[in-house]
Amino acid sequence: MQSNMNWHRPVLVFYRQRPKKGERKAFAVVKARDLVLIESENGIPRFSGKITDFFPLMGELDYLLSEQGLADEFVVCWFADEHADFKKDFRRLNGVKFKAKLALAPEELGKKTYNADFTAKGAKLK
Repeated sequence: MQSNMNWHRPVLVFYRQRPKKGERKAFAVVKARDLVLIESENGIPRFSGKITDFFPLMGELDYLLSEQGLADEFVVCWFADEHADFKKDFRRLNGVKFKAKLALAPEELGKKTYNADFTAKGAKLK
């Protein structure tokens, strides 16, 4: 059985996954219309997902649009906004890998937005 999760209008923070180097500097912050995760019961990768209609708030998406970015893995973090204590709302995906280049959505009001399908090896969702 699969488990579906959805976050509406999350702000997502992207880090390059560098476990041995301890990279702590985010390279992009985006605002998305939706983040959808589907957890597979015993599959590898453990999650598949979709980020819908997102645009950069800080940083650049150039790395995500490059061939190197397509081959790389990322850590994606956000706050779920479910509790009064925001420390309980921190969420994270590890081993995020995009399935294809980011898709440019039709422009609305002159703003470029993107869509992306991805997989993730692990997560902290509670």
